[in-house]
Amino acid sequence: MPTAASTPASAFSPADVSLDTLATLVDPHDQDALFARLRATGELLRARYRTAVAGAGAERMARVPANGGWSALQVLEHLVVAHDDYARVVAPVVAQPVPMTAAAQGATHRWKPSLIGRIIARSLVSTRALPAPKSWRVAAMTPRADVAAAFDGRLADLGDWMEASRLRDWRRTRTHSPISPLLRLNLGDVFVLLTVHAGRHLGQLERAIAQGDGSA
Repeated sequence: MPTAASTPASAFSPADVSLDTLATLVDPHDQDALFARLRATGELLRARYRTAVAGAGAERMARVPANGGWSALQVLEHLVVAHDDYARVVAPVVAQPVPMTAAAQGATHRWKPSLIGRIIARSLVSTRALPAPKSWRVAAMTPRADVAAAFDGRLADLGDWMEASRLRDWRRTRTHSPISPLLRLNLGDVFVLLTVHAGRHLGQLERAIAQGDGSA
């Protein structure tokens, strides 16, 4: 069976965004293959979020589930807040010019997660409830106007970041978690974590909408 290392990057097109599928993104990959999988997964996530939101009215989007948790609007606000926190540490790295040497243009890179990146990603693809970082807790926040469009734009930004950094060695390009500079990550970690985070909360948003409709 083809492996991530031997399958052409263009062959990856995820059929779903289940936690099991998302978990495979954490495995070591050739960077081009990981790029293709992340871009395809991101596009699928955008489509799923758009479909979920389009089928829900304002009341269902705002209703907090009877069994607790966040409304669909609060889920989206949480995702936007988390993305914007990562943007503070990642956007400056992506914006730096890449040396256009012959070696850089022809290089192929092998990516693997950092220790911290692997731990965080594995926690996100588990089915256990996780406490959100304090600054990302949205229960007391009023979601911004048109938060669904805001999050759709953030997913587009993530795709742009990856495209702009394709010539970089994601494993050797270092940054850190916005939660703490002590949590050292590589650039590929960030792309994986933001994708997996969006996938983890998709089910939560869809359940919140369904409960707002009284159907779940």
